[in-house]
Amino acid sequence: MTSTVKTRWRNGAVLALSFVGAPICSTGQAVSRSHAAAQQRRELRQGESIAFSAPPPGAIVAGRKCDPDGNIYLVYSGTPGEMLSKPHGSWDLPITKISLDSHNALQYSLQSFPDYETQYRESFNVDRWGNVYGLVTAFPRTIDPQDSHRPDHLIAKFKDDGTVDSTVVLSNPSAGRLDPTSFDVFSDGSFLVTGILVASSEGSQKALRPFTGIFDRSGRLIRELTLPNDVGPDSSAGQPETGKASSSKAWGLEIGQGAMISGPDGNVYVLRAAAPPQLYGISPGGEIVHQVKIPLPAEDLSLLELSFVDSNTLFAEFSPVASKPDVKADFGTRIVIGLVDLSTGELKVAYRMPTGMSNLLPGCPTARNEFSFIGTGKNGKLEVLEFSDR
Repeated sequence: MTSTVKTRWRNGAVLALSFVGAPICSTGQAVSRSHAAAQQRRELRQGESIAFSAPPPGAIVAGRKCDPDGNIYLVYSGTPGEMLSKPHGSWDLPITKISLDSHNALQYSLQSFPDYETQYRESFNVDRWGNVYGLVTAFPRTIDPQDSHRPDHLIAKFKDDGTVDSTVVLSNPSAGRLDPTSFDVFSDGSFLVTGILVASSEGSQKALRPFTGIFDRSGRLIRELTLPNDVGPDSSAGQPETGKASSSKAWGLEIGQGAMISGPDGNVYVLRAAAPPQLYGISPGGEIVHQVKIPLPAEDLSLLELSFVDSNTLFAEFSPVASKPDVKADFGTRIVIGLVDLSTGELKVAYRMPTGMSNLLPGCPTARNEFSFIGTGKNGKLEVLEFSDR
């Protein structure tokens, strides 16, 4: 089973990213303009700060999500010990909603499911209406002897009070067993799911390939999609310089470290964390309505998060790659945050934090056309600071 955990430690600056039709709009000019924007970063100006009673983030895992109101959703632990004490580690940590209006931090946690012996959340998402969902791996109490104790994969919808409202079991495709990594929800209640398909075979060797498909609200697969120039075992999408096909480890991470975000146009956008990253817009009917490559501002940066600012602008965070030897020393100052043009993939403008504030972690674009950042207040608790370029 492959899984993806994006973990970022504050104060040690270690970034650990791991566990395993439409025209392409990117051009060489977009690459050079993105590099130029990253070199000419504007300094953000601090605005309001909001104090919370919740613990500060010691480590953020499983990415960060935003809703149209600018609220921040993330999975984090206050200390490394908190995460390590859980039976399934970071997968047992709750989802936290940081509400900027109510100044409240609400947690969404899984309860025990009656038909399952154990379960844990692998990833989560937030739809355009602020509804919170979790992708859950669950092991049935009654196991089919022919099924090798394989788990079910469920999508759980949460209530506004943080408890589970309903669950849907995802069916496996006829071609094999699905190991999902990311998902999102269309307005009709259907799910777009991506991950890795373990193809059925008679021998001991299992064939792996990327999978993207649409499931109805009951969890039944209704359409499998093929993404143009997708990553995979026979693809060179993640190896632009050499043209060599990606290794299974590489393309698996490119899928697992990707993401999905709901667009204001009703489409869902799938990010493949290749080099350069690829973004696909998919309609509720399964059409590929948009495809663009997003040039990285520097070779040693990775596109970590995306969220919509408006219909054609994305708020993006590019962070240092963990394997580089100097990541710890200047991690905070190396982060590039900025606005990406959805049509071209170009980084239009990049920002830098004011002096002495490089330890803050990017949050979300706010309803007041500002950008929020997460940090630790003077009282040692969670604090959100808002910045603008005005």
